[in-house]
Amino acid sequence: MPPSALLLVTVEERGSYLMRDWASYHKRDWASLSYSARHYRVVTAHGKADRCIIYLCSTGCTRFEWASISRQHLDVMDYMPMCQVHHRQYDGIPDKMRASQTGRKASPETRAKIAAAQVGRATYRHTDETKAKLSVTTSAYWARKRNG
Repeated sequence: MPPSALLLVTVEERGSYLMRDWASYHKRDWASLSYSARHYRVVTAHGKADRCIIYLCSTGCTRFEWASISRQHLDVMDYMPMCQVHHRQYDGIPDKMRASQTGRKASPETRAKIAAAQVGRATYRHTDETKAKLSVTTSAYWARKRNG
């Protein structure tokens, strides 16, 4: 069977679809993209990071990420692959800032700083009526769950 028979659409149709998709995808300016959208474009352009660029990396880490070379996220060419350990070191993230990622609890000093930073922020609390409705609903849900 010739390779052209394996195509479900003609080359012209596929080409117009790809051009349309490419145009809509790259319509937005790099500067207007969010952090995650920029990383998505990097993965689209380069593929998933599969190695650490650090010579003779011996961390044993099996997770690889794209790290910004200039730390300004200029364009898709401003990224290099690194293991997670070297990426954190390159970004200068100390271990105590990664407590949430490792499952460790924050120290009392850190919790006090977080609480002080949240003073004056709007908090959203349920009214007593809403709490009562939620309690009845969850009780009924778990009763149905237990009874099968």
